[in-house]
Amino acid sequence: MPPRVPLSLIGLTLLLGGCALIDQATFNPSLRPVAKATPRPPAPPTNSDGALVTISLAHGEPDYQDTLASAVKQALAIRPDIMFQVISMVPEKGSTLPTWDQAESVTVWGRRVADQLQQDGVDAGQIALGLRATPGLDHGEIRVYVQ
Repeated sequence: MPPRVPLSLIGLTLLLGGCALIDQATFNPSLRPVAKATPRPPAPPTNSDGALVTISLAHGEPDYQDTLASAVKQALAIRPDIMFQVISMVPEKGSTLPTWDQAESVTVWGRRVADQLQQDGVDAGQIALGLRATPGLDHGEIRVYVQ
């Protein structure tokens, strides 16, 4: 037959079961351990106009693949569902709109950049293409924005 335990001891055990132990941190909160925050990856760098990457078409075929891949990797690390906007920027001279040939050549490069985004791991549903006539530009550009 097991030894009998007084009811008062059982009641005391149940009552004190939810209590915290008293130590130095009870009276000095600065001694309590602090959970370390998980570091976030740094934000991807952006250009002055907010573009993640700007690819100039001024000097023939641009070399942009490594820069784009690095920026895409950083952006996806921060937010995997991020949207990429690939905007083909066509120069606008005063009130003269760009010709069809100018717009077409720049948009071909925009499509190449969008294809490169997919090769870098971006889902096709996360990519939007656009075309913008922009005053002040001397040459075509492709700008990749994130949102």
